[in-house]
Amino acid sequence: MKTALFIALTVFAFRAYANAPNYGIHENYQSLRALGMGDAFTAVADDDFAMFYNPAALAKHNGTDLRLFLRGAADQNVIPFYNNLKNAGSDPVQVTNVLNKYYGDDMYFRPTLGGIFVHRHWSLAILPLDFSNNFDLHSSIAGTPSVFVTSILDTTVAYAYGHSARMPFHLPGHLYWGYNLRLVHRASYSDVIQSTELAVNGSKLVDLSNVDEGATVDGDLGLLYDMAEPADAFFRPSFALVVRNVGSYGFVLPVKFSNKSASAPIPYQRVVDFGTKVGLKHFWVFHPKVALDLRDIGNSQWTPLKGLHVGAEFYWKMYNWWQGFWSAGVNQGYWTAGFGARMSVFELEIASWGEEEGTTSATEQSRRYAFEMSMNF
Repeated sequence: MKTALFIALTVFAFRAYANAPNYGIHENYQSLRALGMGDAFTAVADDDFAMFYNPAALAKHNGTDLRLFLRGAADQNVIPFYNNLKNAGSDPVQVTNVLNKYYGDDMYFRPTLGGIFVHRHWSLAILPLDFSNNFDLHSSIAGTPSVFVTSILDTTVAYAYGHSARMPFHLPGHLYWGYNLRLVHRASYSDVIQSTELAVNGSKLVDLSNVDEGATVDGDLGLLYDMAEPADAFFRPSFALVVRNVGSYGFVLPVKFSNKSASAPIPYQRVVDFGTKVGLKHFWVFHPKVALDLRDIGNSQWTPLKGLHVGAEFYWKMYNWWQGFWSAGVNQGYWTAGFGARMSVFELEIASWGEEEGTTSATEQSRRYAFEMSMNF
């Protein structure tokens, strides 16, 4: 009887620990161009991803664009770890050695596939696949080397609109407002997999038959203010305010494909982003800018460091068909860098950034690298 009770309590505690919240802040949508400049993009938002950072910026978009993109992002150790785990096979000693080798690492893998159509003042996006995975290698309560798995698979259809607004009190400058409406289906998975389980089940880390699943309709509200400055002014400041996940009432729509008896995923958290951008005077082919954001205010894992984003970008344009950017910044206390180039309809972007996955007392960087290929029409 005592043995059975001990086992039951151990399993209960183990599963409770497995479903403990991740200490990182999961961003639903990210632009590699933004990540290269520290993800300080709330007041910049001047490309096809504006609808996800600040829909108010769509009010300044006068052209028509179609962007089809494929993106891959990963922690530097995730591929070697997976290959080593696969080669270990069903040998529990070899599997344990692999987990000990990467002990303490927080690994990340995220492929994304989607398309965005932007017209004058509005935008429509379809992201059929956005699959983010976090593998944290630590010891479970029993002291056994384990993989703490958190996976989120999103399918999204989003519509955004932006327009100009009348300035109150006849203040100088231009004020814009906008909104983003999203229909999101989410399948999420969280578990702790011990080394003994990996030896029995192979290198399988995600079990899609045991997910939380559901759908929701939610949205964002954004404001953007450009101060009135001459076109040749050295400084051209802008300020932004965005409330994301305004509804945050949860994935209440019972749309279930993988697991008919699944529970609803954890709801979005309503957060507030503040941002400012200073556009600098153009020189030669460069359009430089610096930006600062304080984001995700209201998230349960928020700290001032996790919310801080600072960056700079040298956007260059030789011709309409040949343009790109160099960027650098600080994301949550870690350096970032990015590069992008567009030739005719083909564009390539790369970025590296650090993400804070730890707590205030025990910081932990996840160094991430990503590339994106897109066709722009």
